[in-house]
Amino acid sequence: MRRSSLLISMAGLAAFVACMDATGPDPGSQALDGMAPWVRHLNATGGSQLNVLAMADDSPRLETYQTTFKACKNKSQKLQIGYLPKPDVVTGLFLELEIPRYSLYRWPSGRWFGSRECVWITATIDPDNMVVKFEPEGLRFRSSKPAKLRMWYTYADLDLNGDGVVDHKDEEIIGEDLSLWRLPHDGGAWQKIGSVHYESAMQFKASLTKFSHYAVAH
Repeated sequence: MRRSSLLISMAGLAAFVACMDATGPDPGSQALDGMAPWVRHLNATGGSQLNVLAMADDSPRLETYQTTFKACKNKSQKLQIGYLPKPDVVTGLFLELEIPRYSLYRWPSGRWFGSRECVWITATIDPDNMVVKFEPEGLRFRSSKPAKLRMWYTYADLDLNGDGVVDHKDEEIIGEDLSLWRLPHDGGAWQKIGSVHYESAMQFKASLTKFSHYAVAH
């Protein structure tokens, strides 16, 4: 199995695109255009190493690896990105982002959102690892009506300790250490965020008050 401890680059992903778009990398590509190469060692809060879940070698491709949509303050919106179908298999979702009505709060500059103001939101997903970046980075949501993010790790490489087998040791990591992490848009180390882990569904759910990078990691 592929070692599942590829670590996240702190460099930016693809630039924000102000139009509806849905593109995916060619099979076997290592990164989206504009995405910096991945590096092996990055620190989490406290100086520990952050191990990001990799996609399994036999995982289906996603429907898209980058998409942009328009979100307006006076409307609720939902983005879902799933896997391409496989014969006789229900492949399911990779992520879901839900933005409630009146959730949009401040622009990255700090300016308040007008009552009917809209913003173009871009989601960029790494093709090899369970990482997503939402832009514009620093976009803020009301704490009383946060955006909701769900991420599924159904098709992750679950050999989390890299010993070549998936066994009870990996299950312990999943149950005790696996979590959702974010990289502050203004720099700094990766931080574990509050989330709910539905182990049987292989899913994390979290409330977001600010856009950034997010990863399923341990």
